[in-house]
Amino acid sequence: GYTDFYFYGPGFSGANRIKVSVNVSNVSDIEELVEQVNAAIQTAANGVGEAAAAFARANIRAVVKQDPDGSKRLAFQSSEVAFQVRAGDRMANALLGNVETGATGKAMEYSLSTTGTITDGALVGLSSGDQVVVRFQGGGLSSPVDIRLTVQSGYSHDDLIRDLYSAVTNSPELQAAGIVMDPWSSGNALTFRSVTGERFEVLVAGDVGNNLKLGSWRLSGNGGNYALGDFDYTSIVSSGFAGLGAGESATIQFSVNGGNVISKTLDDSNAANLDAVVATLNQFFIENAESLGAQLRAEKSGSELRIYSQNGSYFRVNVYGTNGAKLGFGASGADSTSPTSGSGGPLGYSTTVYAGGVSTVEASDNAALDFTPIRYANDDQTITITVSDANGREKSMSIVLRADGINLAGRSGVTLDQAIAYINQQLWTSNDPDFQKIVAVKERIDNNNEGIRFLSSHLSFRVSVGTTASGAGIHDSGTQGRVLNSETTSGGAYVSIDTEANAQAAVTALAEATRKLGHAQAAVGKGQNRFSFALSLAQTQLANLAASESYIRDADLAAEAANLTKAQILQQAGVAALAQANIAPQAVLSLLRV
Repeated sequence: GYTDFYFYGPGFSGANRIKVSVNVSNVSDIEELVEQVNAAIQTAANGVGEAAAAFARANIRAVVKQDPDGSKRLAFQSSEVAFQVRAGDRMANALLGNVETGATGKAMEYSLSTTGTITDGALVGLSSGDQVVVRFQGGGLSSPVDIRLTVQSGYSHDDLIRDLYSAVTNSPELQAAGIVMDPWSSGNALTFRSVTGERFEVLVAGDVGNNLKLGSWRLSGNGGNYALGDFDYTSIVSSGFAGLGAGESATIQFSVNGGNVISKTLDDSNAANLDAVVATLNQFFIENAESLGAQLRAEKSGSELRIYSQNGSYFRVNVYGTNGAKLGFGASGADSTSPTSGSGGPLGYSTTVYAGGVSTVEASDNAALDFTPIRYANDDQTITITVSDANGREKSMSIVLRADGINLAGRSGVTLDQAIAYINQQLWTSNDPDFQKIVAVKERIDNNNEGIRFLSSHLSFRVSVGTTASGAGIHDSGTQGRVLNSETTSGGAYVSIDTEANAQAAVTALAEATRKLGHAQAAVGKGQNRFSFALSLAQTQLANLAASESYIRDADLAAEAANLTKAQILQQAGVAALAQANIAPQAVLSLLRV
């Protein structure tokens, strides 16, 4: 009986988005739908917190939009801010116009499943006290969410997965983002879903036996003498390194900030001793683009092997093969190349703004700007936003997207959701009303990609996209180093007249507005006439009622006056009779005295 919409705008975006649950159980037409949507919007605006207050100030309303052909559709408008509406479920997706044949809302769910099935049994490569960290990122999360699992004595696959399911189900961040995990039974794969259709990733560290089929990346503490509990690291030192003997081999893998997996196979020809493996790995790091960008380097640390990033990039390590344990990074694991596969996608994105003079900064093809995750610590991208104040003076704000923050919240460019959340945070916390009118939103580009768009109620603003060495970050079809000017969206309150075509469109818009105003004035005049007639009739009725009451009161007064006079006459007659009666005895007494 309910359907959900999500609203994104200045002060209420990302994790602070506003969920509006609409009661549609008794809705039979679009007018009733709009009434229920507005009631739900008002309820959400009455909520507690800064985001609810910002949403209330936005003054967003649902309206019925009638097209020239007479058809009607649901629209949202605000005279205060630019905003975005997304579907929260399949019904809302249909109401936003994303329908399949037969007017059924398009499916929105995005699912992610492990490539291999899991059969319950004793855990491989894990002992009591070992930790496994499962990381969720993307999917509307402003920063990654880590689920930390601790292996207990006698644990099987079922026990570990049960703990994971419970943690996912009870995570407020994942639940708010709509990320859930399906119940699991032996012989099946693990499946995670985003019920709002947003793409996300599931990464793991510490599961050296690949028990969850999400990969066997090393976790600090499960082999090695580096800091306990780190999901990824900028430096890692082996513990118990031993060279490979004749016929022995092992494969070592690397991933920089969750990026592509690169692998190097070592054997007795290139890893017979510590010097040989250092030389082999350093040559490999130079030849590979991912490791070169992260400036990975190997060196001797006493009798152990140290691998580190010279520019501070975060990376993960995995070792597998029969003799993998000899490299000193813990037990030999499994290949971590392709742990998961996803399907579906976000179909519920719809920016529907029809008032307030909304401007947008977008790609040259009118699509959202592309985004590529920033992986390397020295690959920062500067985004500069420029806007004019009420006096026409320009002011700018620079926002840096990066991948080398000291914590997860500081890595503002590793995922699209992190980048959008960080940009909006900087704009809102500037406490500058002009910058606070700008908001970055996520939009669908195609079936496989999501992008970013800037919206504002400013008539004009611009976004300068800085360059990065790798081309990562925000870009327009691969092009960086550009200044992107805003354009007024169609259907807004403002119309440009800088060209003949735009001027003609403005005249048409003005004529249409005048026609609508005339209809509105006629409706208002008709209502006023009816109201004036009803008021006059009521006043006449009140006058008649007062006159009737006066007549009644006058009649009652006359009757009572007559009764009073009668009573007074009777009283006087009685007194006179009594006086006469009293005289007779007095006369008799007088005779007797005589």
